Amino acid sequence: MISGMDFSVDPGTLISVLVVLVALLIIYFVFLVRALVEMIRLDAPGVVIVFTYISLIPFPLLLILGILNLIIWHFVRKDLMAARESGT
Repeated sequence: MISGMDFSVDPGTLISVLVVLVALLIIYFVFLVRALVEMIRLDAPGVVIVFTYISLIPFPLLLILGILNLIIWHFVRKDLMAARESGT
């Protein structure tokens, strides 16, 4: 029995989606590597650095971990910067 559904994809649309996904992945890696370098420079807790290294693996669940790690780093960085300025 022949199904009436057509799953053909326009090549232009497929290429556009792939270009956007690759661009988003590159932006993700740029932000993650910048955060990792800053973590190392500010002597962040080892757990945060390890999870950031793990987030560099381009696997979908680890990409979510990387985004969460960037959000957590946003708040931890403020505390580390305040402690560094106070000299403690």
